[in-house]
Amino acid sequence: MGMGDGSTVDARYRHRWGRPAALAVAGLLVLVGATPVAAPAPAAAQVAGQGSWETTAPLSVPRYDHTTTLMEDGRVLAVAGRRIVPDEPVTLLRSAEIYNARTEVWGPGGNLQDARWSHTATLLGDGRVLVAGGFGDPYLSGSNAQPVLDSVEIYDPSSRTWTTAASMGTRRALHSAILVPDGRVMVAGGRTCDQPPPAACNFTFRTDSVEFYDPATDTWTPGAPLAVARHTTSPALLASGEVLIPAGFTPFGSGNNADRYDPATATTTLTGNLNVARARQGAMVLDDGRVLVAAGFGGENTSEIYDPATDTWTLTGNVAAARRFNFFFTVLPDGRALIAGGQVPGEGVTTSAELYDPASGEWSPAASMTEAHGSGSSLSFTQEAVLLSSSPTAFEARPQACGDNCGKVLVAGNSVTGSVELYTPGPIDTAGPLVEIDDTVPAGGTEAQVGTSIRCPEGQQYLVEVELTQGESTAAGSARGTCTGTVQDLDVAVRTNGATLANGPGEACVTLRSAPPRARSTGEPTEVCEPVTIVVRSS
Repeated sequence: MGMGDGSTVDARYRHRWGRPAALAVAGLLVLVGATPVAAPAPAAAQVAGQGSWETTAPLSVPRYDHTTTLMEDGRVLAVAGRRIVPDEPVTLLRSAEIYNARTEVWGPGGNLQDARWSHTATLLGDGRVLVAGGFGDPYLSGSNAQPVLDSVEIYDPSSRTWTTAASMGTRRALHSAILVPDGRVMVAGGRTCDQPPPAACNFTFRTDSVEFYDPATDTWTPGAPLAVARHTTSPALLASGEVLIPAGFTPFGSGNNADRYDPATATTTLTGNLNVARARQGAMVLDDGRVLVAAGFGGENTSEIYDPATDTWTLTGNVAAARRFNFFFTVLPDGRALIAGGQVPGEGVTTSAELYDPASGEWSPAASMTEAHGSGSSLSFTQEAVLLSSSPTAFEARPQACGDNCGKVLVAGNSVTGSVELYTPGPIDTAGPLVEIDDTVPAGGTEAQVGTSIRCPEGQQYLVEVELTQGESTAAGSARGTCTGTVQDLDVAVRTNGATLANGPGEACVTLRSAPPRARSTGEPTEVCEPVTIVVRSS
């Protein structure tokens, strides 16, 4: 793994996604606005531009200035933020909720100890989520003064609980946080305060400090400071293992330089200067390892690319809408970048969206959202979107985790209604056959039920044949039906020839055959074999 010595970064810690070449997915964007909330009937946007938008299940609370994080099981954790509804008091939130991409349902995610906004949330290597810092009061007071938190909390999806972790050495909000190749979390810069809440500090209190969290020991270790104190920016993990922290607000206003920080040595250097000073911008690692920085305060209509190999910044295509801050950004599975929503001078929060093509270096219009999304606060992040995947570290399309929404993108959106929107840049290829097998097989005596997920062309007839083996014992069964063209969940009953199944490991093989009605033969079968755990039901 790369540690700043020219080697490459372990795949688990890439800021961007690896993509299987055979997967034909154009991607879809979910814009997010504790009881589960189901998706309403889709309402597609008709505004001209590439792709389309449709509504899905809203958040249970209209969250602003919160975080969303893709977890290892493919669900998305939305954390804290502020509830802002017209003509009602602003409320600071302690709650979290979880989006199931397969069912498009929001469910409860427990409560944090400290309510917070403009914090960070980072997925750890063990699957937990680290939430750090943020502001501790829902309102802005004079001169943008705000109390700042040093508290840290961790969500464990396996136990569905929040626990308090060691506090940071420096209070910070609007800071940068990112998982580095050795499994630690690096936090850098941000707004700070020399007094604990409820005391508030003015925006001139910014920090250059850096510290690292080790999840194995629950400890923070200081690193060398940034070359320039900065906040309200987006970090990017380079292929070398170094962290790029570009621009942001500095003691001199919007910054035109960037820190290139090496976590292995805890040292930093300044890169060459950006062409345009900016803050509140999005930073996106492209497939070729370069970093696209777009829009933001001071650079509203511009974008530029950082090449780590040459340490240079180069202007690229102009953004059509002058997005000053609080928009959403991501890189799609096909390699293009998308920005959507945010504050535009003279317009307010916008519904517009745009796509960047790295091959041509140009931006083009995407379809507009059905509702404007973006925070109006000057103390908010521009947010990275979440690619819906069955893995947070390398793009995978396992329907058991994300259903027909694999390859789509979830964006936590700031809107007064808490609405959630889905953006599809183009058609998603789901025509090919697919087979998956559940990890656990319930059994009793000579019988068992093997859970499997299949997908085959709509209207065709399927035959699913299942064989379960455990030692010398073999159980078999089959199921028939009509393909819907989407993911279908089946529980196929299998039976041995008299042998009794026991608790323990086994192997399940599923063969899918499909063909049009009344066809004399089927196409090539799809067969998958996977290890399973057989669990005998108590009588």
